[in-house]
Amino acid sequence: MLVKFSDDTIESFIKEKLLLSINDSLGHRNDHINEAISLTNTILAKLQSKYKTPMLEKNDIITTTEEVLKNFDKTAAVYYSAYHKIDS
Repeated sequence: MLVKFSDDTIESFIKEKLLLSINDSLGHRNDHINEAISLTNTILAKLQSKYKTPMLEKNDIITTTEEVLKNFDKTAAVYYSAYHKIDS
């Protein structure tokens, strides 16, 4: 998969990068590593069902991640949102 940024640059999607950012957001939880793995898989499944092509938009990755985190742990969602801003 590829990620398209607001300035039209394109990079390879790195699952581990998403996993690490989610893990950082869940650092206050006891089982944050396993939870981060599960949430990453959930986010990827949502993105793959939304996009029929391998090109993802960065803002959609952020939005989907925030939505999943809000449903799981509001504190983690706030932490994630503080470090991952939507581009205009």
